Amino acid sequence: MAVHGAGLQGAFFGALAPHLLDFALKAVTLPGHDARRGDALLVDIQAMAAWLAQEIEVLPAEYDIVLLGHSMGALAVLEAAAHRRVKAAILLGAAAEMPVHPDLLQTARDNPAAAAEMVAKWGVFRGHAQADTLRTVLLNMMAAVPPAAIGSDLAACDAYKGARAAATVLQKPVLVLAADSDKMTPLAGAQALADMLPQSTFAIAEGAGHMFAVENPLECAKEIKAFLQS
Repeated sequence: MAVHGAGLQGAFFGALAPHLLDFALKAVTLPGHDARRGDALLVDIQAMAAWLAQEIEVLPAEYDIVLLGHSMGALAVLEAAAHRRVKAAILLGAAAEMPVHPDLLQTARDNPAAAAEMVAKWGVFRGHAQADTLRTVLLNMMAAVPPAAIGSDLAACDAYKGARAAATVLQKPVLVLAADSDKMTPLAGAQALADMLPQSTFAIAEGAGHMFAVENPLECAKEIKAFLQS
């Protein structure tokens, strides 16, 4: 089960899915992120994790469940991974803490479209050969999400302080996959998170930014498959 980051939807994993055909990848869209559903936003990471737990419960009993989360979704996965049915977890673009600059928080509340442009700009590695195209793709994804979501999501990331408590007691295999050019959750924060986890594997994607599941889905999938097959 794959959980997206701030201001996005399950479609974020669309580029990754074709490279993980050996696994039943179920990308979910959190409440409040699909205007067609009309459900309310979840305003903190713990509420997102509780919602994930409900989604896990309805999956077929024969499934071996691995949670995959990107950025904000990784924090929700970290909280939810203690669930009895979860076998392992994969955290992409995650850090022990995810503070958000006050200017971006304010912009996200007042002008969600401008905040989305900032996230797309800083989220993609500027040296990527298709950086402009990928930013456009991300902006189109975020434009499909109700405007209030990005501000609520970024505030939830900023407020979350539970990573150490969740990580230190999680006795399950966890892959922490970071990118070497991630400007939003730098390597030091990802390494700190991996160090908190009793059974962590830490891997670095080269030549990629915070959105590396979109920037380089093939390499991202290779790391995920290596972890799942180990």
